[in-house]
Amino acid sequence: MYRAHSLLREAMFAAGSAASLAVLLFWLGPPGNDLAAHVYQRTVFLHDGFQLWNNFWYGGRYSFVTYSVLYYPLAALFGIKALAVASIATAALAFAFVVGRQWGPLARWSSRTFAVVWAGLVISAAFPFALGFALGLLALWALQAGKRWRFGILAVLTAAASPLAFLLLAIFLLGIGLGMLERRRRLLVPALIVGGVGIVEFLLTRAFPDGGRYPFTKFELSAVLVFCGLGAALTWRVEHARMIRWFFVAYGLACLGTFVVASPLGENIVRVRFAALPIAVLPLWRIPRARWVLLAVCWAVAVGCCTHALINSIQRVLSLAGLLRIEYSPTVWASIDRRAADLQDLFFNEPWFLVEGLGFGALGWIVLGSGRRRRWWVGTALAAISVLTVIGMLSATGVIGKTIIG
Repeated sequence: MYRAHSLLREAMFAAGSAASLAVLLFWLGPPGNDLAAHVYQRTVFLHDGFQLWNNFWYGGRYSFVTYSVLYYPLAALFGIKALAVASIATAALAFAFVVGRQWGPLARWSSRTFAVVWAGLVISAAFPFALGFALGLLALWALQAGKRWRFGILAVLTAAASPLAFLLLAIFLLGIGLGMLERRRRLLVPALIVGGVGIVEFLLTRAFPDGGRYPFTKFELSAVLVFCGLGAALTWRVEHARMIRWFFVAYGLACLGTFVVASPLGENIVRVRFAALPIAVLPLWRIPRARWVLLAVCWAVAVGCCTHALINSIQRVLSLAGLLRIEYSPTVWASIDRRAADLQDLFFNEPWFLVEGLGFGALGWIVLGSGRRRRWWVGTALAAISVLTVIGMLSATGVIGKTIIG
């Protein structure tokens, strides 16, 4: 277990790193995917205050009450960018304390990796989720310290900031409960609090229905179930990873339920998967039989994400130059602004895939250390990215048959 000053130093380092990277992304990077929506909603709040209904939002819908009650008042007070940097830094700080208290010095690289990956949330601009996730991590930290009523307050704030973040908090709490059945009395009060807040959230969604349904493809479901199944299998008989094991089980069941029951949540529930994977499996690195499997997973995800980013970025550049026509399914898109779609994918979507790929690559790089194995791992990854990118571009330009790569 970390000594107190070592843990504090590591947590402050993680928070400072996350904040610095977030500021750099704000300064050097393009606006995030959802930034325009948050600017609009913040402006509405500044001009008209808290309103249940907005005629100008997606043709008319409830704008705050079932999305984020807490975020927009805070964004109006502190500003969108300042609040985002504070949320990301707080999440990194709380994460470092939670994993440091649970796994000791082994969690050092976990907290640093989280700081790097979580700063990439600036690219997607999912800022209400970032605020809720930070509050959720603070709630887990309070629960870990035995402060159950502080946990309750933070759980309510998590739900007020982001119902999705609250759902993930509830799933993680369920995983902890399944892994600590012999000490279930300690979790009775937190479970009652989460259950009560969950009931209120459900009643709000019934009283103020969204009406929309967010898609959840079979491919996304398959990917997240493989992720959960692999994580559960690798931790099944590992005593110190028991809580993570049951989190995988609970998370998989929640994703399956979300897929079966269509709702506005949809595949948003898998949002945390790629950022969580290099963090959630770090305690497994000391298991010899799991290490090479995890390195293979990091290699595959790094290659897949980087290849996706390269192929789609090249396609979008060619499309903007008038050298390639990208087809859109008429069953999904009634009409589309091709230039706007190209720019959004090039500057907003693909950088996130690149960040994820580099994050998984960095994780493998750190674990392998210096030597021939690291050079072989990196060399084969670069070779695979090059080959797959060439195949993908030949397919996109019609030189070879259609191949789904990127």
